[in-house]
Amino acid sequence: AGTAPYNPANGAEDIATGTLISITFSESMDPSTFTTNTSNTSCSGTFQVSTDQNFGTNSCVQMESSPSASNGNKTFTVDPDGKLADDETLYYVRITIQVTDASGNNLSAQILISFTTIE
Repeated sequence: AGTAPYNPANGAEDIATGTLISITFSESMDPSTFTTNTSNTSCSGTFQVSTDQNFGTNSCVQMESSPSASNGNKTFTVDPDGKLADDETLYYVRITIQVTDASGNNLSAQILISFTTIE
């Protein structure tokens, strides 16, 4: 990943519930390997947002649509469409090792960050 790869930043607090969630890599990635849950609260896909650091059953946030790619396929964004809870809720974001770069190489380790919403 790059020098400031996450939005919100890892450990950020007072994040608005309508904030888009994105990650930026230092190289082009394969957009077809970035998927997220758009139908229910199961923790499926390679780009997950959850209230459970273990990403347990039905703890993930349903996203508005599949992750969008930008910046030459280096930045990937999901839209929680207002489904993030306020009241200082702690969220975890996970990018799984199933995502690949443009050459087909998997991530060497999953990416896990967290942020807290506004009060």
